[in-house]
Amino acid sequence: MAALMCIKRADTVLDTDHSQFLNRALRGFTGTKATRHQLPPYSANSGSGFPSSEARGCANSYMSLTSPELWPAQARQWYALYDQFFWQERITAAGYREFPKDVPHSDWTMDVDAGPVVAGHGVAASAFGIGAARKNGRFDRAYPLAAEMLATVGELPNGVLAVPRLLSNLSDAPMLGEAAILWQLSMQPEKGFPVRTGGSVPAYVYIVLVSAFLFGTWRILAAIHSFREARGGPEPKIRAPRLQLSAWVLLVLGSGAGFGLGHGLIGMALLVIAVMLPVTNRNRAPTMRRHGAAATLS
Repeated sequence: MAALMCIKRADTVLDTDHSQFLNRALRGFTGTKATRHQLPPYSANSGSGFPSSEARGCANSYMSLTSPELWPAQARQWYALYDQFFWQERITAAGYREFPKDVPHSDWTMDVDAGPVVAGHGVAASAFGIGAARKNGRFDRAYPLAAEMLATVGELPNGVLAVPRLLSNLSDAPMLGEAAILWQLSMQPEKGFPVRTGGSVPAYVYIVLVSAFLFGTWRILAAIHSFREARGGPEPKIRAPRLQLSAWVLLVLGSGAGFGLGHGLIGMALLVIAVMLPVTNRNRAPTMRRHGAAATLS
């Protein structure tokens, strides 16, 4: 379907006409070539074209945002069926399933295309479902999906989206996740498609935001407590300070070299060891003095 999209868009640039070919190509996804839900399959036999799998969310979310430009009438039917058999609201979240509702033992799984499947919710299906819903004019579906995504991306103070960056290829395509999000959120409804607004923010969004707020508050209070303890206690005694300083410098330089040469795992391991320095001697004397003072007062 992506290849057919490229042919259609090339026609507008090259002043060619493959419209008849594109209309005939629809037969590769309908009739006997469709699944039992009358949706395009996840995979098909390369020789016969007959489905070799069920319809799946990761495939149909992408097809639902591509097909309206190719075959508008068929795309409306596909999205209606996709929404009927795959949309769910479960465990405080709303989203598209990776497998149809009537497929048993499919709520908890994972593969390279679907990503994690959590209580039926497909990560890839729901992520690309934002663009699919917007392309089909279903903003009542796109709104809760976009809210969940924005709550989950983990934006850092420098603007980096932590979760999409971690799910991307750090060496070859580090911006893939963020580019995909921009693409999904900028998708516009296909011409002639009715627009349905509405939708609500799922409870999942509030749970994530409140959890993040509480975690941040806890870390701030813990830092204040540690700062006060550091000011009130004796200076820690560092073992072999010159040796540890040299080791720290070498670890930091090695970590930078590892990241620079594309060995991210090695670089991260060296960085983790570096932040664990310096190693100090434990001094229990302040605790003993406090206990002694308490005994004197009593």
